[in-house]
Amino acid sequence: MLTLQALVEHPSLVHGDRAMTWSIQPALAAFLDEAVGPESVTLETGAGLSTLVILRKHPRQHTAIQPVVDEFAVILEFAERHGLDIRGFLPVLARSQDWLPRADLPELDLVLVHGTHAFPVSSLDWHYAADTLKIGGLMVVDGTHLVTGAMLVDVMSADTRWREVGRDGSSHFAIFRKSGYPVHDDGPRQPRVCDAIPAPRVHAVGAAAARPVGAEDPESRAGPQLTCVEVRSWHEYQQYRAAVAGEQRRREAVERALIDVEADRFHVHGFCSVCQRASRFEVRFTYSYQTTPDGRPIPNWREQLTCTCGFNNRMRAAIQILRQEICDDPTARIYLTERVTGLYSWLRARYPNLSGTEYLGDRVPRGAEHEGVRNEDLTALTFADESFDVILSLDVMEHVPDSHAALGECFRCLRPGGVLLFGAPFRLDSAQGQERARLRDDGTIEHLMPPEYHWNPVTGEHGALSFRTFGWDVLQQMAVAGFADPRALLYWSLELGYLGGDQILLVGSRPASGGQRP
Repeated sequence: MLTLQALVEHPSLVHGDRAMTWSIQPALAAFLDEAVGPESVTLETGAGLSTLVILRKHPRQHTAIQPVVDEFAVILEFAERHGLDIRGFLPVLARSQDWLPRADLPELDLVLVHGTHAFPVSSLDWHYAADTLKIGGLMVVDGTHLVTGAMLVDVMSADTRWREVGRDGSSHFAIFRKSGYPVHDDGPRQPRVCDAIPAPRVHAVGAAAARPVGAEDPESRAGPQLTCVEVRSWHEYQQYRAAVAGEQRRREAVERALIDVEADRFHVHGFCSVCQRASRFEVRFTYSYQTTPDGRPIPNWREQLTCTCGFNNRMRAAIQILRQEICDDPTARIYLTERVTGLYSWLRARYPNLSGTEYLGDRVPRGAEHEGVRNEDLTALTFADESFDVILSLDVMEHVPDSHAALGECFRCLRPGGVLLFGAPFRLDSAQGQERARLRDDGTIEHLMPPEYHWNPVTGEHGALSFRTFGWDVLQQMAVAGFADPRALLYWSLELGYLGGDQILLVGSRPASGGQRP
C-alpha cells in the first residue's frame, strides 16, 4: 500500500506541464491524512499532492476544482498506478470562482482552500464553501503567510461562529471548526474588518466590539461540552486504546503540528470553559520530558495551555468536569484539599460552602488554623463523618505517604451519595502504580527512586516530595476504601485546550445507602 511518507517524499509531477509540483507542507499532509476517513465528504479548491493525500484515505466523496486538464490526468494516472480507489473522486475542470457560485454542494466535512492565492479568489472560495460545511466541519486555509490567506484567518479568528483548531506558522496553514450558522450575514453580528494603516495586514475586530446594546453577550454562553470516556479497569483501557488507535494517531499528529520549537513559548487558540470565552492558551517547554522521533521537545501539555485566567490544562478541565458532571449546585458542601491557591479563590466565589485546607506539618495542630489557613493531614482528617457532598483533590494525593489511608478518610468524610474527584500524575500504560518513596516507622523517608519534588504553594521553591505515580490499580484501592463504581474519566479536546493524549481524572462515590467502609 502507498504510504503517506512515500507520497510526500516522492510526489507525482502535477503542475507546469508535469515539470513540478506545488506541494503542501508535510505537516498539512499529516493532518489531512488523519482528518479524512471513509465517510468523509471533502472539497478542495485546487489539486495536486493534497488531492492524492485525500484520495489515499478513500473518502466517500472528494471534489477538486481547477481548470487544467493535464493536472487531473496526472492525478488519475497516479491513482490507477498505485491502486487508489477513485470512485468517490469528482474532478471539476473549471475555475473555482466560476463553478462554486452555481454548484449544488453536499454537506461537507472538510474544505481545503488553496489553489490560486490571487485576490479575491481565496475569499470567494471560502464564501461559497463555508455555507455547506456542516457544523463541526473543518475549514483548512493553506497559504496563511500570504495576505489572501491571512485575511481569511483574521476574519474567522474574530467570528464566534468559527473556532480555531490549530495554526502552523512554519507550514503556513490554519484549521478552523465551524460552530454556528449562518456564516454570512450583513447584520451587526458580522465582525468588522478594518485596514489598520500603516500596518501591512488586515486586522479583524471581534464581533463583541460591534454588538448593539441589548444583544446577547457571546461570553455568557455555556460553551462547548466536554465528552469523557469512562474506564473501569486496566483491561478496559487496553480495549479502548485498541478501538481508537486511529483517533489517537490523529491527535498526536495535531499536537505535533501545533508545536513551535523555534520559540520559547507559543499559543494555541481555543475556548476556556472557566472564562467562558475564546482564549489563547500559552504553552512553554517548562517541565518537558518527552521528544518527537526527530528529537524535538514535546511540551508537558498537562501543565501548560494556560489561559489568561491563570488556570492551565488540568485545572480548567477539573473545573469543567466538576460543574458539568459532578456538581453544579452552588449550595453544595465541597472540600478542596488546598487553600492558598487561585483555584480555591475561584471556587469559593461560586460555592460559598467550600472548605479548603493545607498540610502545614507538625508546627500547627491538626484542625487548627495558622494565619487563616486550616491545617489538615489527608490521612487523618479532623472533619466529622459525612461532612461533604464533594471532595476535590488535584495533584495532592501523590504527596501523601499513605494513599490508602487518604482514600479511606475521603470516604469517611463524604455523605452518602457524595463524590470524590481527584487527579494526580498517572501511568496510563501500566496496570500498577510506581512507588517512588515510602515513610518508615521511625519517620524517616526511604527513597526507592531519585527524589522528585513538585511545586507547593506552602513550601514554595522547596517543593513537595512525590511518593508515587498512580496506575490502574488505584481503582481497586478506591473500591477497597468503600467507593462505589470507581472509574477513570478520559478526555481530550483541541477546542477546549485539553491536550497531551488521554487526560485523566478519577471518580468514586459513597453509596447512597449502606455506605460503610469495609
